Amino acid sequence: MNKRSTVLTAVLGALTLATPAIPAVAAPPPAGLAATLLTTADLPSRYRPATDDPYDFIPRALFGHGGSCRLPPFTPAHAATTTFGTEDEYAMEVESLVEVLAEPGAGAARARVAAARSLPARCPVIETPDLSLRVEAIALPTIGDSSAALQVLAYQKAGPDVYVDAYRSELAFVADRDATITVVLSGFSIQNDTFAVTLEKATRTALGKLHH
Repeated sequence: MNKRSTVLTAVLGALTLATPAIPAVAAPPPAGLAATLLTTADLPSRYRPATDDPYDFIPRALFGHGGSCRLPPFTPAHAATTTFGTEDEYAMEVESLVEVLAEPGAGAARARVAAARSLPARCPVIETPDLSLRVEAIALPTIGDSSAALQVLAYQKAGPDVYVDAYRSELAFVADRDATITVVLSGFSIQNDTFAVTLEKATRTALGKLHH
């Protein structure tokens, strides 16, 4: 088994983590909303359309937590979503990009941003049976009417204070008029100090397409 296959097996194994599932969307998005999502034409050439996000266990853990760490659902009702992954020789170099777009109304959109902005103060560390998440705010110029950005370092547990893998996600939350946009970049933390596209660029492009 080559290096890529070995590491890819580890990534796929992470999909079985016992983290809460992201609620399913029961109804399709409004007509035309999906047409404004990001496409490969908007992204660096490494990105290709993907049916699944190999790092989706990170938002599952982040958005699936309750109590004082609660966030609005990762996928709001009637949301349009799209997923991309990079084509790389080694699985540890693979990155993903996910966009979630919805029009819940101005109040709900701003509440989503406010909840994300306050999360590092409320829950700088989130523990699940399989992951330890370190949540912090990261700098992002204001995008849309209101925005916030987070970095999440996710450590996969092998036992008490023993970790086998580390992953990193950057998340942008935007409220603009009646719409909310969430953009998530993810990868192995050891390989992805930076991503193939910046969070700001991907998010500004997503907002520009929405209002084009």
